[in-house]
Amino acid sequence: ADGSFTIRLRPGSQATLSGRANGSTSNTVTVTTGSTDSSLSECLVFGGSGTGTGTGITVKLTWGAAPSDLDSHLWTPSGYHLYYSTDGLLTADPYAALDVDDTDSYGPEVITISRLMVGTYRYSVRNYSGQGSGLISASGARVELNIPGRSAELFVPPAGDTLDTGWWNLFEFDVDANCSISLRRVNTFTVNSPSVATAPPTYCTPPASSARAKSL
Repeated sequence: ADGSFTIRLRPGSQATLSGRANGSTSNTVTVTTGSTDSSLSECLVFGGSGTGTGTGITVKLTWGAAPSDLDSHLWTPSGYHLYYSTDGLLTADPYAALDVDDTDSYGPEVITISRLMVGTYRYSVRNYSGQGSGLISASGARVELNIPGRSAELFVPPAGDTLDTGWWNLFEFDVDANCSISLRRVNTFTVNSPSVATAPPTYCTPPASSARAKSL
């Protein structure tokens, strides 16, 4: 009843944990196990529930052995830049967070959004290791976008990147005042990161459920 749980894991291993309930997905936390029982230092956090509200939107990046360090980057409509250096918060502005910065291949790196701003979100992957250590197109990278109430969207890098194009720009999505989401696939390579304007954050409000009474 208080949300406590116990999971058995192999000693001396690493796991990523997240929760799902009523179409909502929590943040993801990374756990490294030892030889004895331990407690999580960070809670799994759920926002509200409901399709289209932005609760539990997740973006999961995985890749292969080379290059060793790909990084997730998310820009919110306010211009907040979420990445390894500013990994965000789920319970306060910007209501988005990166779980872990994986620097030694494979991932996953998971970004969770717990509340949506009005405007445009942008997501890109940067080859922090440099294209000389392996091109993004040959990395085996996969990005899975999960929006509650919709089928998962899968992104894989196209061919055509070069030693200069270290940014893979995957998608943008627009959010209106009622929390409706319109997704656009981009899937292009660029030399530089996207140019994003800054603005005060404005959060959307999903429409209230309607109810109709019947007289007897």
